Amino acid sequence: MKTDSNPQSNMQKVALTALAGTSIEWYDFFLYGAAAALIFPTAFFTELFSTEVRYSGATLGYQFGAILGGAFAPTIAALLWKDYGIFWVSVYIAFASLLTLLSVMALTETYQTDLNDNG
Repeated sequence: MKTDSNPQSNMQKVALTALAGTSIEWYDFFLYGAAAALIFPTAFFTELFSTEVRYSGATLGYQFGAILGGAFAPTIAALLWKDYGIFWVSVYIAFASLLTLLSVMALTETYQTDLNDNG
């Protein structure tokens, strides 16, 4: 194993890389927060459920989505990259994005709907 004679240089590289990654992630969260406040000002996801099951329905949907979309995605991407190349990872991401877009387009607006209605 090769050791670097200048650990100060390595620490600077690590610190700069961490700063760059954190800055990109902060920018991503900033854009999402601005879009959530300005473009999507309604509680869209929770309004899909009646008031009796609103929080459990929204929470279960969010948790299952996080498991299916977040837990398996890195494993699938790593397997695609290893077996078929990086191009198919981008195809996988594009497919997941298209599936998300189609799912959101299929949702119905609940504006001016009685939220206490059971049907």
